[in-house]
Amino acid sequence: MRGAELFDGGRDQQIADSTAGRERGRVQEGRPRRRHVKTALVALVCLLVAAVIVLPVAHLIGQVDRISGAFDGLADRPDDSATAEAGSLDVLVVGVTRSADTQPTSWLPEARQAVSVMVMHFDADRRGATAVGIPLDVKVNVYGDGTRSLGSVPDVGEPAQLVGTVEKLTGLHIDHLAVLDWQAFSTLIDRVGGVDMSTTGGNGAVSFGGIRMQATGKDALKAVTPQRGGDSVALTQSQLGLMDAVVDGSLHQELHKSPLLVYNFLDALTENLAVDEEWSTPSMARLFLSVWNLRSGDMKYVTVPVSCIKVRGQCRPKLDEKAAPGFWSAVAQDRTDEWLAENNNRGRVESSR
Repeated sequence: MRGAELFDGGRDQQIADSTAGRERGRVQEGRPRRRHVKTALVALVCLLVAAVIVLPVAHLIGQVDRISGAFDGLADRPDDSATAEAGSLDVLVVGVTRSADTQPTSWLPEARQAVSVMVMHFDADRRGATAVGIPLDVKVNVYGDGTRSLGSVPDVGEPAQLVGTVEKLTGLHIDHLAVLDWQAFSTLIDRVGGVDMSTTGGNGAVSFGGIRMQATGKDALKAVTPQRGGDSVALTQSQLGLMDAVVDGSLHQELHKSPLLVYNFLDALTENLAVDEEWSTPSMARLFLSVWNLRSGDMKYVTVPVSCIKVRGQCRPKLDEKAAPGFWSAVAQDRTDEWLAENNNRGRVESSR
């Protein structure tokens, strides 16, 4: 009997082992299936996330126009390595507005006129930046074409001629050229329900008669558009003040709260932007990300040093040839704050806040 019991027990054990083996087989077969399902779900999620990111970015990039020939034929350019802080960046920005009376040139957007010329200088460590406004009435030695007002160059000349003119005027090596329609700022202002800004009456480098207002996009465009017989220094100060109000003012805090507003900001910007063909998309993206966290104290808005000559009661700016070289040298070497401190904040446009 004991042998039979042992036999039966052995058979039961074999049956149990066989059953357990089949169960393990089913478990092992199920695990790869679950792994495949998880892998497929992860891949699908990644594709969806990529689509959410890539498609909007592709849309934004596709809106940016390109300017050809921005640096063609330029000779004797300033030696960037000898005059500027290594790693700093200088962008020549031409601001335009729509004008039905304007004859389009070969490189400005159709039916636009140039209403501002600025140099955007980004410090080497990207912890500071300076927007330098140059009044359009300033007489300059136009690259290869005599002497006339700066404002006439983008309307009748080629882009390289404007770049060469500004390089000769400033001693800076211009890294990139951008054309920005002020409509971008108008759109942004309307999307956030207006912006608090100040306009100036202006006289030389000292502003007076400022008007503080809650501006709509239409108001803002009017404040930055030249008027017949107007003061170009005061206009430049108003343009810089509007940039301050929009970029560092009411939009700055909101942009960090709302991804949708960030997209709207970039959409309005890229829809109204053209840059030189040599400025790659990755390079633009790196610059944007590197300066994203700049605060109002890190950003300076300054007009180039000028003196004011009264003509029929109006200021006609003349470049201060004694102060300008030191000013531009300070900008190139990331020492704008020092220059302003030593020169009683000459030309600085104070924050509207």
